[in-house]
Amino acid sequence: MALFEDISWMGLAVAVLLPWLAGVAVVRAVSGSQWNLYAGLGLGFFVGQIVVIVLLLAWDWLFSGLSFWPIAGALAGGSAVLLGATLLMGGSPRVSRMQALSWPVRLLMLALMGLVLWRFGTMVQELALRPLFAWDAWMNWAPKAVVWFYHGELTPFVLPPAWLVAGPEQEVYSLGNWRASGYPPGVPLVMLWAMLGADTADHTLVFLPWLFAPAAFALVLWGQLRSFGLGPALAMIVVYASLSLPFLNIHTMLPGYADLWLALYFALGAMLAERWQRLGQPGDVVLALAMAAGCSLMKTPGIVFGGLIVLALILGRSGIPPRWLGRSVMVVAAGVIVMLLGGLTATHVSMGGAPWALPLPGFLPELRIQPEPLLPILFSSLFVASNWHLLGPVFLLTAAVALRVRGTVILESVGVLSLVVAAALLVFVFGYTQYFEEARNLVTLNRTLVYLVPLSVYVMGVWLAACQYAGQTGDA
Repeated sequence: MALFEDISWMGLAVAVLLPWLAGVAVVRAVSGSQWNLYAGLGLGFFVGQIVVIVLLLAWDWLFSGLSFWPIAGALAGGSAVLLGATLLMGGSPRVSRMQALSWPVRLLMLALMGLVLWRFGTMVQELALRPLFAWDAWMNWAPKAVVWFYHGELTPFVLPPAWLVAGPEQEVYSLGNWRASGYPPGVPLVMLWAMLGADTADHTLVFLPWLFAPAAFALVLWGQLRSFGLGPALAMIVVYASLSLPFLNIHTMLPGYADLWLALYFALGAMLAERWQRLGQPGDVVLALAMAAGCSLMKTPGIVFGGLIVLALILGRSGIPPRWLGRSVMVVAAGVIVMLLGGLTATHVSMGGAPWALPLPGFLPELRIQPEPLLPILFSSLFVASNWHLLGPVFLLTAAVALRVRGTVILESVGVLSLVVAAALLVFVFGYTQYFEEARNLVTLNRTLVYLVPLSVYVMGVWLAACQYAGQTGDA
């Protein structure tokens, strides 16, 4: 069978598992007494991808070329040293325990786990049998990885004018989408590392990281929610919800996009910032900053989302009274509503001449400010179409119940603040600039809404934990 031919299985296994091991070693080292087995294993996957990206960039800069096994050897050696040092430090991981669960709860959890495994089985089949398909994947990111693989070095990509005037001795490339030449290197380097391990640039299994990413996030989600006191049955329901959303599954089965990576790194960074707010452990700052770096390495808008993580870290232990965080959430949420309602009057509003232009740095185009009627499109995507299943109404229902049970204390969180600020930014971009045209067909809009979805699921889990705590203590 062609699927099992012309590929180095050992190299591919090393390319997938070794960075994960290295990431777990880093997470274990910086977590100290707050090490959580499930969250640590999941975070290790994402930290490992950052380690590989940085190592590939550094290796090419130092040695002017790339070779898989020497790089893998250096990565394995560093991981072994770090793991050895952390083992000498002692301490055992905290594991969520399952004792004293009733049989109905056990059966529910087994059923949900079975559904998750079934879903991943179908996604493995899709990923393995379908060639690289997504438009942006083979237009923006995959060409860089393929060129780098065959050249054995990180050959420069430049703008078309620079490519046209380059001399014959200069080995440079450009892309049809010229802006993609300046995109961050994270996604093509993730592809490249798997290609180097598999010893081929033309095999569907080099995209396995896109399959493991949501599974690793599910581990973090489980560990984080259980550490906050959410019961195992509810925690498993939240994990199942995160793994069964149709549009997230599409980004897993059609690999090559950067959106899934940015969404997960942003969610993890906000989650770690919230844990920093609650526990004040320095290791969470280090890991959250790593997630912010991951945002920036994966996609250009990731610079903004990484900045939101840094802001959340600053606010988390700034000494600001928690009630002010809650009030900030309410103010920003009210601002989102006002912007959406204001856009409905767009046909009756004149900007008085040419729209005001807001310049952006780098390869990004300027934003031309003009209110547009985004609300009907957004409502259709979140509450009518099947892209997000029941996420929209369930999120609002969970918020209403949590507010009724616990009051506005559920809003006093940097995780919730990060979510509403990110939502406000997206509403502004698609409802008040020329990008409204990209929202009409729902494609770009839904790809961008991906950035909010993993964090939204986590926030719902935290609210459920708050409600469960209130029920156990008798609080109203």
